[in-house]
Amino acid sequence: MTQHRLTTTERNLVFVLAAVLASQRAAADAFTTETNKIKDICTEHEYLKQLKNKIATATTAETEAVNELHHLRKLWRTKAGTTQDHRRRCLLLALEADAEAEMVAAQAQLKSAHAKSKAAELEISKQLGRLETAMATAKFTIAEDTTSRAAQGGAGNAELYFVLKTGGGGDCEPRGTSDPDPFQADPLKPDKITNLKLTNLAKLHENNGETAVTITASSSGCPADGTSLASTQQRLANCNIGAGGAATFATTRSKTTAAQETTAVFKENARTTSCQNTHAATNDASPAHKKLAKKICEALEAKRPTITAMRTYTGQTLADKSSTRKLIRNCDPTFQSIDDTDDNAKAKELTDYIKKAYGESPNDFSKNFIETLENQNVQTRQGKNGESKKVSDLIASIAIGPAITHSEGQRIQRELEAEKKVAPATADSKNEEKCKGKPVGECKDEDGCVFKEGKCVAKVKAEAGTDDKKNTTGSNSFLINKTPLWLAVLLF
Repeated sequence: MTQHRLTTTERNLVFVLAAVLASQRAAADAFTTETNKIKDICTEHEYLKQLKNKIATATTAETEAVNELHHLRKLWRTKAGTTQDHRRRCLLLALEADAEAEMVAAQAQLKSAHAKSKAAELEISKQLGRLETAMATAKFTIAEDTTSRAAQGGAGNAELYFVLKTGGGGDCEPRGTSDPDPFQADPLKPDKITNLKLTNLAKLHENNGETAVTITASSSGCPADGTSLASTQQRLANCNIGAGGAATFATTRSKTTAAQETTAVFKENARTTSCQNTHAATNDASPAHKKLAKKICEALEAKRPTITAMRTYTGQTLADKSSTRKLIRNCDPTFQSIDDTDDNAKAKELTDYIKKAYGESPNDFSKNFIETLENQNVQTRQGKNGESKKVSDLIASIAIGPAITHSEGQRIQRELEAEKKVAPATADSKNEEKCKGKPVGECKDEDGCVFKEGKCVAKVKAEAGTDDKKNTTGSNSFLINKTPLWLAVLLF
């Protein structure tokens, strides 16, 4: 018989398949290992306590990132409201708007995740209480009640009284404050949870061991050893119990795994089936451990926002952002003629400006638009007189409003002063009569006329202001009338 020798390709394929199978087994084992970390009601209690903490802190990083966005938004809002350079104001307003958009989107996802986390934490707390009760009841024993009572029922009846007592031997002990962490060597891995061993309240009684009562008879007559007996009547049949008879009680050690059930949290390891479908049959009337599994599933399934730290941005990062392009285009008159900011060819001048303005080298943006701004002072006014305050101190309080409105008030005052020096343009009354009604061919510039909107009218001249001086703006310059910032938005 001729043996087939594997080619190099075939051998490599075998190795790859073996590696894949080994990887799959290892992955499956990781999920099984996580399930088996709960060995009894005591480790169930400790596992759930630690899981509750992990769920509660799962979004800590995202929450801190949102707080950072809130800080940066206030920083850029304050500086935009107090700067006198309109181009720089546009750069700052674009950053503030981007931070606002990122923050609002992240907050919406965090709100949903937090709600699911809180629901899971509540159900875990309930289960922890049940387990503490289960650990206590697992130590119950049955003993003879020696309370003196009057005999009843006559000479043909015998009454026996029993009582539950604590102090029996439990199968496990809850973790004490000085006890080592049972999961220290292999900490909890929430991403490996598919099934959990959870205590079913309906089976709680199964944790308790049976109690055997042995009655010593003063004479013979009790069933022989080895006889199969089921009821008390059968066990006491023909027993002659005299005055010397005695009863002894022996309780079997509790079994603190008897009430536990392997309960599905996710349908499969890959978690491709949603919690809604996995737990479709679970409702308010379902057993407590089923409701617990559903809430844990929803908390672990909840999507958390992906937040890029704006401190790591560069000019290139911002030039690539569609939102930043639109914001700068809308604000800066230099770029308002660009009709499509997403068209790289049309927006080349804009993107080049954004890259340069925000900083092309690493750390330029963080240094110039965050760190430097945080340490700058701005003018604000809380009382009679204005005062200089550090920006970082203002944004840490509720005092950014007075700083922005103080700066805006000064800007408005300057604009009003400038407007007083420029009188409105007027037409020469003599030319009005001369030009009125002339056809287009006779409507001549040298006569002070211009053909406009289908008729001949007098040319408009810019007159000097109240100081009787020539208009100094000239024909090749213009007065920028800065529209005040929308304070209702800035102060929100």
